[in-house]
Amino acid sequence: MDVAIRETSSEASLFGQTTEILLPIESVFAVIEVKTTLTAGDIEDFGSRQAATNQLQASAKYEDGTTKPLSCLFAYSSWAKAPTVLKHLEQLDSAVRPDLVFIATLGLVAGRQELLSFGATDFVGGVTPLNRIEGGSAEPVIPEEGTDSLEFEGHRYQVDTTSGRAIDPSRALLLFLESMLRSVHSRSGAKPPIMSAYLGSELRQIDEVS
Repeated sequence: MDVAIRETSSEASLFGQTTEILLPIESVFAVIEVKTTLTAGDIEDFGSRQAATNQLQASAKYEDGTTKPLSCLFAYSSWAKAPTVLKHLEQLDSAVRPDLVFIATLGLVAGRQELLSFGATDFVGGVTPLNRIEGGSAEPVIPEEGTDSLEFEGHRYQVDTTSGRAIDPSRALLLFLESMLRSVHSRSGAKPPIMSAYLGSELRQIDEVS
């Protein structure tokens, strides 16, 4: 665990004999594991650590009735393309899969369907294509054939060689964070985050990866 989102106003942190901080699981709403380059071994290790977390017995439920923190996996890059990454994630037992996943260079956002609201299976994944958004509508930015990147509005974007579409990682990050915040708010009993109301269909467009 690299990042913990927790309640700080009413729950104290406990210090161990070293520099480690001990956090009661009841005070932690979400945990995020961060990787520079995600590997297949990292996915297996995540599942093992999540299995250990699942063994923890909380003394109370969150406000939404759940008992475990949201588990998230955040990576800057990956050893493989999106379909291969999703295949490895799906091979994990559903009890130890990450609830949400983001990989920047792939423009990939994945996780439980109930959190991402697209797709028809329990665990879904997709990439966010680069669009030109004007007046509430989204038009795809089409790269030249055979190119692996393109420049758009002063920024350079990678092209997914599988789909031939340019990828917008910033929008994938936005959707990852919004989904995570909605879950954290639900666990804490707070109202849905205001940002959710500002994300229209043109910003939520995802090309599902199968």
